[in-house]
Amino acid sequence: MNYPEIYRSKVYEGFKEIEPNDYRELIHYFEINEKRIKKLEFEPYFEILVTYINALFEFEKFLKHLEVVDLAIEASIANNIKWFGDEDIYRTLLYQKAVASFRTLQFTRSDHILRELIRMDVNDENSTLLLEKTLKSIHPAFLQKTRAAGILLFFVSAIVICLEVILFRTLMPDWLSSIEIIRNVLFLSGWIVLSLGELKHYLNVKKEINHFIHSLSK
Repeated sequence: MNYPEIYRSKVYEGFKEIEPNDYRELIHYFEINEKRIKKLEFEPYFEILVTYINALFEFEKFLKHLEVVDLAIEASIANNIKWFGDEDIYRTLLYQKAVASFRTLQFTRSDHILRELIRMDVNDENSTLLLEKTLKSIHPAFLQKTRAAGILLFFVSAIVICLEVILFRTLMPDWLSSIEIIRNVLFLSGWIVLSLGELKHYLNVKKEINHFIHSLSK
């Protein structure tokens, strides 16, 4: 009797007894049985690995997900596995990796992965939408400057309001109308600077995505 093989098969059977949407238990089971799982034949090992990675993703353990997702991606390539169940496993894992990268503020990596996914399928709406969010989250120098300028104008406006209340209303009432104009101009200027910076960034992102997709259609 082959005791090691029976022992390993029990590991797989134990895994199959867990409810598919019990992500916490799936994660726990894999992590306490990882050494034994790795000794399984490739097919049950790959099934458990992919299920574990998906559980990490659904449970929003994104940093851990990023640590292990490449194992499944590389295994799917090495063993020429395109479909797992009813999913294109390579694209599914790549998209999960892009989302996990985005959620952990690794925008450059997310950008790179999403462009690869869109190259595979130019009509991939989910990847296109996430790419737009990713690019919006990457703040170019001009946007940082307009935000800083807007905040500065709001800060100066707040100082003027304090002076208006403390000084001008009681000691220099003749200046009050001029101070109100200055305060309003500063506050409005802050909003205009912020709005123009955000609008320019939004239009630049839209333009970049449209240009990228158009270049793939040639």
